[in-house]
Amino acid sequence: MNTTFEAKDILNQFHSDSTKLGDLKKMAREIKKDHDLAMELWASGEYYPRLLATLILDKNTLDQEMIDRLDKDLESHTSEERNHIMEWLMANQLTKSKRTLSLIESWEKSSSALQRRTYWYHQARLRWTGQKSPENTEELLDKIESTLAKEEPDVQWAMNFTAAWIGVFDERYRKRCIQIGEQTGLYKDEVVARGCTPNYLPAFIQTEVDKRKGKYVNPTMGSEYPLYQGSDPLVSFSIFQSMNPASHVAQHFHQVLFGGNWTWANLKDTLSDVSHAEATEQVGDLNTILSLTHHIGYYFGVQLKVLQGGPLEGKDEESWKAPSIASQDDWEGYVEAILRSGDRLSRAIAAVPREKWDQDFTDAKYGSYYRNFHGMIEHTHYHLGQIALLKKLIRSGM
Repeated sequence: MNTTFEAKDILNQFHSDSTKLGDLKKMAREIKKDHDLAMELWASGEYYPRLLATLILDKNTLDQEMIDRLDKDLESHTSEERNHIMEWLMANQLTKSKRTLSLIESWEKSSSALQRRTYWYHQARLRWTGQKSPENTEELLDKIESTLAKEEPDVQWAMNFTAAWIGVFDERYRKRCIQIGEQTGLYKDEVVARGCTPNYLPAFIQTEVDKRKGKYVNPTMGSEYPLYQGSDPLVSFSIFQSMNPASHVAQHFHQVLFGGNWTWANLKDTLSDVSHAEATEQVGDLNTILSLTHHIGYYFGVQLKVLQGGPLEGKDEESWKAPSIASQDDWEGYVEAILRSGDRLSRAIAAVPREKWDQDFTDAKYGSYYRNFHGMIEHTHYHLGQIALLKKLIRSGM
């Protein structure tokens, strides 16, 4: 296939050490749908061009014959790359029509391990994305129990992943899913990074169920903060006042930063796929994502300084003076610094003694410690919503 000038220009923009997934999505929004260009990018055989191709190809061309060809092409990639490209193809194209969904649903016994993996990954995705689970749960578990141990590793992972989310969201089958993990021992000895959910079914299910019950294990503090689950709000608040609120408020603040909160909207995830170009893009007379992120983090430092024994020093006009960010690496480093500052503040809040919570936060005009810490949570949520809306506006091309 002869490569057009447009395709060459795009291919020259890819760098394995600096290309970000957010960059690809921004490029796709600018290109929109261009099937011929998608096929040129795919023909390059390279990882990032093929990811971009999954975003801009025409799903109406996807039949079993074409998917088999794409599947064959993916054999040149590592397992991780192959699975990631197929997941993007599934999420961005195959799940968008009944016709292509029916293809996925026919792949349970495909001769292709990648297509079998996609079948099972789709079954898991139906559950964790909050959609109503299909009426095939018991049938799926029967198949997992009978074939999991014999499957190829990549397919095993997806089957295990499906059992995990069934166990999380369907209490009727939770014990059975845990037993599958205990009997197979799959991933039992796997070591996972701090704060990540393990693949071992008993641990995965317990971790995710606890999150949804209002418990959260802070990966940096290393301790669990269970929330009060009372049904009467007056009784709940009364009990809450009689306790030391430090761990509860610290948990709530940490969750708006890192996840596990009731809304599941958090700063880390919301900013994770924002590119440097998006962060600094001006939409009308609105604040940029960079300026909103700086504004949020500025007040983390203000409160943290007080908890470290310093004065309350903060000016709103200063909070909007974001630093100059010149590159994607600088932007990612800046976000990481903001999150570290927030994590330090959550630790400091957790250490505030009970007798201080009703006291003035340095001055009566600012209200109590309690009011200020809850205000910080509300403030972060408020601007987090603005960031989420800005992302949509930028990506819609408005």
